[in-house]
Amino acid sequence: MLLFLKIVAGVILAIMVLVVVISVVAGRRADRKVKSLNVEGREPVPFDQFFHQYFEGPENPPMDKEIVRRALQYVAELSTLPADRLRPEDDLGQIAAAGGLKRAMLVASLMTHFQEAEVVLTRMMMAGETINLWQTLATVALGTAQTRAQAASSAQAQQDPPQEKV
Repeated sequence: MLLFLKIVAGVILAIMVLVVVISVVAGRRADRKVKSLNVEGREPVPFDQFFHQYFEGPENPPMDKEIVRRALQYVAELSTLPADRLRPEDDLGQIAAAGGLKRAMLVASLMTHFQEAEVVLTRMMMAGETINLWQTLATVALGTAQTRAQAASSAQAQQDPPQEKV
């Protein structure tokens, strides 16, 4: 039990350090005031259509529809914008600004909510480029899938007894 608590405390501390580092780096790179995204006048797009149109198809790697849905809903909740009016090309900084946040804080919130995608979200943020909603949702979905696959592989490796050489 003590080991578990130490691990949890370590993970929490690592996330807090990551948030601070990302905030500092993003703050240095984004000295300008970001304009809020205005979605008034946009037609609502149902999630199934949104997913099919932007995340399915041979040009995209397979993504977990439910993770994309949850990530989109979470971004919408933080930004106070309706999820059905957000589009993949929308700038993440402008989405964040609509909720009174900086882009780094929105990404940090995503990291804590979708911890399995933390590593890839960090890489995306550290690149310092303009990040759109599609990149963010795809990063969360693919990062989560990658982490789950690695965990399953590790679990399988631990269950398989080592092979003796003859």
